[in-house]
Amino acid sequence: MLAGAEQLEIVMRISNKGFLLACCATLILGAAPTARALEVPEFQSSPVVRSIIAAVQRGDCDSAVKTANDGVFDVGEVAFLVGRMVNEGICTPRNPAAAAAYFERALMLGATGSALDWATRIGLGDGVQQSYERAGEVCRVAGVDPQGQISRYSRGYACTLGGVTAELLRTTLPRGALQPGIALIDFTPSTGAMEIRSVPRAHISEADTGTKVHRATVAPATEITRAWGKAVARAPKPDATILDKLTIEVPIDLDSTLEAAAARVSVKSDVLQLGQAYPGAMRLPSSMGPGH
Repeated sequence: MLAGAEQLEIVMRISNKGFLLACCATLILGAAPTARALEVPEFQSSPVVRSIIAAVQRGDCDSAVKTANDGVFDVGEVAFLVGRMVNEGICTPRNPAAAAAYFERALMLGATGSALDWATRIGLGDGVQQSYERAGEVCRVAGVDPQGQISRYSRGYACTLGGVTAELLRTTLPRGALQPGIALIDFTPSTGAMEIRSVPRAHISEADTGTKVHRATVAPATEITRAWGKAVARAPKPDATILDKLTIEVPIDLDSTLEAAAARVSVKSDVLQLGQAYPGAMRLPSSMGPGH
């Protein structure tokens, strides 16, 4: 262990079948490479996750939620997936504040891919006390700024912008518009300058009748720039006097496997509710309140 390494203690109370479980985990925020932390086979690595996605693809939300309930307290990847479902309103009413507890639980169970989503909720103040400092600690678990070259505050602000941008793109782009993957952004917090370094390949449409011209369904750089601007407007205004002048590489998670599956779902928004005690209802982890 490196001397002086940053540590994040996550303490949660999770309601599971009527019992309150006190869970405590200490995560060492070391130099985890961004690529390793974000090569998100997390949505495909667990058989339970695959079965949930398959149920969503069939439009069978009851089965998807029942399966999720059976694994959300024990399997990090399932907690991560459920966090995305709750955050984006897939088979359950959209509730970003409630999603925060799932992302935190997923990270505690070792699903490092959830660190960006959890950091984003902290940066926005959704379901937890707003803090760019704390968001910066969590985001480093995902491999962002592994050497700790910029402040936690600046890192947290950058990761919040990246997380909101990713969410906007996953939920608004046409299904299959981009290949699943990670876009990389260079961002300078003090100036707000943003430069796109790499993006997943865009889907190429079939050639128009009578022509040999194949066109991309979207312009990735344009869409990312537009979404980033919306993220800047949405995020709490940072203290410009303490933002770093160094540039940070920010990952944008564009794996829309879940969102593509949800395109086939057609249920009323009130069919499945959080916390209700009937079969198929997602149980909501209870946090210890703001600032826990």
